[in-house]
Amino acid sequence: MLHDFIVILFAMTAGFTASGIVANLYRLVAGARSNGLSRTVYYATMVVAGPNVLYENAAKARREKTCSRLAFW
Repeated sequence: MLHDFIVILFAMTAGFTASGIVANLYRLVAGARSNGLSRTVYYATMVVAGPNVLYENAAKARREKTCSRLAFW
């Protein structure tokens, strides 16, 4: 049972790490999303980078005091 829990924690950690790497690489490489191909690449990237972007937006809102602790978590 403990082994399964550790595997789940490892998978979640690896997923968030991959999400952060992909999100930051996209921000470094991409500019504005003006044409159709750029928008398609953006959405494909957000499939992987989504958790990182959602957490970043929530942390920003929490720092600006525009959301409650419950809404943050």
